[in-house]
Amino acid sequence: MQKRRCLYTIFILLIGLFFMQNCQKRLKTGSIFRLIDHFDRIEFIQTPLNNISVAKNGSWVSSICNQNLKEMIIKNMNQDYVKGSPIHPLKLKFTKGPSPHSGKGRRTKNVILSPPTTEFSVTLKIDRNSILKFGYGVINEIWEDTCGKVRFDISVEQPKKKSSQYIFQDELNPGIKQKHRKWFESEIDLGKFEGQKIKLIFKTSYVKKEERNYCLSVWVNPVIINPSFSNERLNVILISVDTVRSDHLGCYGYSRETSPLIDSIARRGILFRNTVSQAPYTLSSHMSLLTSKYPSFHKVNYIKESRLDSQINTLAEYFYNYGYRTYAITGGGQLSSDYGFAEGFETYIEFTTPLKDAIQKVQETINFIMTHQESSWFIFFHTYKPHAPYTPLSPYDKMFDPNYKGDVNGSLDTINAINSKKLHVIQRDIDHIVSLYDGEIRETDAALKILFNYLEKNKLHKRTLIVITSDHGEEFGEHGKVGIHSHTLFDELILVPFILYCPGVFPEGKIIKEQVQSIDIMPTILDLVGIKTKDNTIQGASQIPLINKIKPKRHSSYAYSERLALDNYFLTSLRTTNFKHIFEDNKNTKNISLYYFDLQNDPREHYKLNLTDGKAREFFSQIQFLIEERKIASMVQKKGKLDEKTIEILRTLGYIK
Repeated sequence: MQKRRCLYTIFILLIGLFFMQNCQKRLKTGSIFRLIDHFDRIEFIQTPLNNISVAKNGSWVSSICNQNLKEMIIKNMNQDYVKGSPIHPLKLKFTKGPSPHSGKGRRTKNVILSPPTTEFSVTLKIDRNSILKFGYGVINEIWEDTCGKVRFDISVEQPKKKSSQYIFQDELNPGIKQKHRKWFESEIDLGKFEGQKIKLIFKTSYVKKEERNYCLSVWVNPVIINPSFSNERLNVILISVDTVRSDHLGCYGYSRETSPLIDSIARRGILFRNTVSQAPYTLSSHMSLLTSKYPSFHKVNYIKESRLDSQINTLAEYFYNYGYRTYAITGGGQLSSDYGFAEGFETYIEFTTPLKDAIQKVQETINFIMTHQESSWFIFFHTYKPHAPYTPLSPYDKMFDPNYKGDVNGSLDTINAINSKKLHVIQRDIDHIVSLYDGEIRETDAALKILFNYLEKNKLHKRTLIVITSDHGEEFGEHGKVGIHSHTLFDELILVPFILYCPGVFPEGKIIKEQVQSIDIMPTILDLVGIKTKDNTIQGASQIPLINKIKPKRHSSYAYSERLALDNYFLTSLRTTNFKHIFEDNKNTKNISLYYFDLQNDPREHYKLNLTDGKAREFFSQIQFLIEERKIASMVQKKGKLDEKTIEILRTLGYIK
């Protein structure tokens, strides 16, 4: 009898597993159909691009009848596309700069090139409740009055009924009308074609036949969505607040009320007490966050003209391939699309004024959510706001130090003068700088509250996973510097917040004391939303077992961080909750040093200890192993070139002198 019950239970579990696998497959393939990923199903009827066959080995093989147009396309081409998506000369990621009518910031989107006259079609069967969503526009680097008026048409042919009808028509004249110099968005309900096999025909043409100026018209992110599939899944917002050290948040024990909203989220979610970033600067640490790889493996280095290898999967690519709408709004600079951060994102926005308050970015994010209610979405939200220079808006500029009478402020000039010893300051001045930094955190927290209130008001918070973290911290005199980072691997620069929030999924107020790494965040998110991956190059590990009080299979007590800089001063660190090693390799002086700290008795890392006990020797061998492993990393770094706007932003943030 017992044996029969056991067999019956196994049978039920197998049926359930089969159902879940098929359900996930259905969700992945049935929720969204991106035309840009199905060029094998698209028929090109006509185009000024003479050869539209698939480009071999990612090279440009088409012959374009207008040299200026050809140069523009090649300039904006991005061959590193979503993995598995065929490279085709008519589809690319196009980065459009800001203009008075196109919104703030550079915007990188997936587009299908359709210079007039281009006409293509796709045949497919329409499911119930299907919606066609798309963008369109005419884009150019230099607008000219001679640019022709372009008509955009979408029509439907019904083979069985032998009929044809227009479902969308618009005309843009960007040469004359400045308000037409942007991407427009639209959507069409395809419900009346439910159950029918139809041919969708997209066409761009000049209104006047004699116009032949080759404006670059495009269709932006055209997709067909079935909301009945998409809404069954968790939405995800990954929030990275730049330069926030965890010990300056109330939920991590800070005395000032810098983060009331974040604190309330932590009380209702999961707080990881000890999270170690993999780099003390924005570029490499964020790439580690979004790829789950150490800097020496993804090889996108500090202010170097490097680009993420297309063979490396990003968090956004996993969501993209799983049928999510993917959207990012960032501060640009070290998060520029030039480095490869836009991979996997349908829309990647870089604010070209990164130090403006975060409210603008919050509003952009809310606008995206409002127009994508029918979809599941993954949003990456990044703000530089707490980053130097510290210029909090009123009332946050005086919130934590209203009585300061000195002349020291939070400008980059002041910070540089202090660190170069050109400006003498006392502790009272440094305390004021800290208060400005804290004011920036509080200002960002207030902006995030607007986003969180919107989610709650629209009852989206119950099916939205919110992840809050940072890329690195900031030093305020702990080891001789004030208001800067990037230079050491001490805890004030590598301990960052990590908070998970999703009502009904997590127990409230749980604190994880075990040490984790920033590279663990990506696999943890994927685990939570049920996205399975067989990628054995992921170096982090899901921490869901740890939340459930189960020791993760891949959990390591070690946390590894790196400083791979251009000044030939390399640092690596290996950290546990009790001990820490910092390995210093100065190529300029040819000095190699190893520092060993007892974090229990010396949490501020002021006293360097000798390698005397066996435990320390074990740590040293681990560091040596990781260094040697870095040397034979299989990923090959790709070179990229930074544009002038990215360089300008890096200079604003103090990364380039």
